[in-house]
Amino acid sequence: MTDMTSYTIDDIVKQANRAINMNERVRNTSFSPHLSKAPPIYNGNQLTALCKIERNTFNRRLAKGDLPKGQLTDSGRREFSLAEARVWARAYGRAYERAPGQEGIAITVANSKGGVGKTTTTMCLAQGLSALSYKVLVVDMDPQGSLSSLAGYLPDTQVEEWQTVLPFCSGKYNFTDDDEAEPTPVVDLDYAIRPTYWDGLDVITSAPSAFGAEFAIPTRALQEEGFRFYDVIKNGLNSIKQNYDIILFDCPPTLSYLTIGAAWASDGLIIPIPPRGMDFSATAQFWSLFTTIANAISESKAAKEEKPKEWPFINVLLSMVDSSDERTGFMQRLINDTYGSMVVPVEIPKTQVSSSSAADYKTVYDLPKYQGSAKPAYDRVVDLLEQQIRSCWKGI
Repeated sequence: MTDMTSYTIDDIVKQANRAINMNERVRNTSFSPHLSKAPPIYNGNQLTALCKIERNTFNRRLAKGDLPKGQLTDSGRREFSLAEARVWARAYGRAYERAPGQEGIAITVANSKGGVGKTTTTMCLAQGLSALSYKVLVVDMDPQGSLSSLAGYLPDTQVEEWQTVLPFCSGKYNFTDDDEAEPTPVVDLDYAIRPTYWDGLDVITSAPSAFGAEFAIPTRALQEEGFRFYDVIKNGLNSIKQNYDIILFDCPPTLSYLTIGAAWASDGLIIPIPPRGMDFSATAQFWSLFTTIANAISESKAAKEEKPKEWPFINVLLSMVDSSDERTGFMQRLINDTYGSMVVPVEIPKTQVSSSSAADYKTVYDLPKYQGSAKPAYDRVVDLLEQQIRSCWKGI
């Protein structure tokens, strides 16, 4: 009989520290030599594609001199920073101008199944929309902090508890180093907003400690009269929705308090589904549970006193589509038959390029010379989503 190895709590703590240190080493290698992410550079062809203009139009406007001229390389090619490209995009109407007083549009990306492309979808949509010159905020609601990593912040070493949604969800928080200090009321999420390497894109980061929000919210519901758990995130956006055009929530892979709160705070929902059996089944369960909770909320006394909750758009997005899998076609038809007009008429392919970029804490929008089909697919989804956002502002 062989000896059985046992592990103590101390052993687990040591292993966790090793994993965190290794993750930091991998990240530093991926981001070297500057240990930070860098935004893409646009050449003339990429800029004209972004602005949807002809090359001769670009040349005439460049000669006019009223827009950024970029920098000439040693080879004589002209290159533009992301910030400069966004100025060009704004000049050519790639982003809708909100009317005074109009609020930003909030969108939740959710699914109760992990590994469906939820976080990658959120970041790609945020990057694509901000490149059009929209001002975008992404909110990482997942304690794993994967979106935070894509935004340039490593959850275990670069995100403090107070830089997550936890203080707001708790209602009060001690932001000082004095353990004896009285917690101060936290009435919005502004305190947690951080800039990213991507011009026009800010983030509210997450970390494992943010999981405490899942306990703080129901505790407040028990202790505070009139507290509505489903409105907690909505209440945190009161000032933010005036400062941002678009707010994207990346939710944890479960129908949690944070997911429900994000969905109730949002104008639209995006549900990524790979055309695979287990993902299809898990998403069906997500809809069933969400419907049960939504019905219970709508039947509550407080909700009946208000206008019924509506979402101007709900998008089911076929993600990580593997064309080499013989079962893919059947599952695609099944998803289309199930969700009908909710299904976005664009599929995000599973490609080697997108998989390898994710391993380097990047998306296809971060790659300077992208070759493949994933980015054009995301571009099409961005255009479709942008039209839905415009319709919300126009009241169509």
